[in-house]
Amino acid sequence: MEPWASAPDAPASPKDLRKFLAYTLALCKREREQPMLTTSSQIFTLDTSGSSATWIEQSSQPVTVHLYHDSARQMYRLISVQGSKPVLNLAVSQSLVINKASSKFLQLVDPRNTAVFGLGFTDERELAKFVAKLTEVQNVLNDSTSEVESPQKRLDLDHSTEHDTAPDVDNSLRVENARLKGALAESCNNAKKWERELAMLKEINKQLTEALKQAKRDAGTKTRIDSGDAIDSFLTDMKKSLEESTKTSDSDDERAVADRAALLDKLQGLLAEHKKAQEASTFAKEMAELRALHEQMANKLEELSELHKLMGTSLCSEQKDGTTPSTTC
Repeated sequence: MEPWASAPDAPASPKDLRKFLAYTLALCKREREQPMLTTSSQIFTLDTSGSSATWIEQSSQPVTVHLYHDSARQMYRLISVQGSKPVLNLAVSQSLVINKASSKFLQLVDPRNTAVFGLGFTDERELAKFVAKLTEVQNVLNDSTSEVESPQKRLDLDHSTEHDTAPDVDNSLRVENARLKGALAESCNNAKKWERELAMLKEINKQLTEALKQAKRDAGTKTRIDSGDAIDSFLTDMKKSLEESTKTSDSDDERAVADRAALLDKLQGLLAEHKKAQEASTFAKEMAELRALHEQMANKLEELSELHKLMGTSLCSEQKDGTTPSTTC
């Protein structure tokens, strides 16, 4: 009797036998290769076939990523599957380039295959934990390579330096090419962020221009004050909106943060200047009212002076006619 025949699910045909053996091998492999780390992230790959590098989604949502260790072959690899589709199968080697593009996005560059993978995390701590584990694995691989390498092997390598120069140069070029691809992808992402920031600044500038035009149209009328209040309200709301955007933004782009800060300073200056202009306008209005009142008082005084002259003339005429007691005219 075969060893497997007594198993509860013993195969009854050659086809079942093949399935049983495949399943047994998978179990043996699973026992040999245990996951060292399990995390969750969304998987991307970098496509450089077009005029500009673009990230392509390999998983429609965050999926489970396992870091496996094959102790028999002393190999480490990253495995991730969405449904029945493998979305990540990457061997971790000493030459694997780990690039933290942002607080929640990681780039893994495989110079041997010139492939670039992107891992999007939902938590910064998970990304930091993942990077620390990969770095630890690379250190272990470096140490194991140093221990296995014998003095005789080093001597042989010294004698074969001329023959190995070409492969070393080729490997260096691959690493550099992979790094350049990662830098290109990061530049594309930054360019998109700057485009969004520029569009926002253009929209704000357009609204400010319209508000200033409205203020000029309303100059010299009562609606000037109402327009001034509207401008003040608009600038205040815009300042609050930018402050909230700065607080809630998860961008690590220092240039974008500096642009927001500069714009906030400019809006603060505009608010101060607008307040001074409103105060000056109010003061000018009060001065105009005082001038008008002064002119009215001057007119009244002139009228009183004319009336006084008429009364004096009338009194003198009556004295000459003898109708009133004698007084000096």
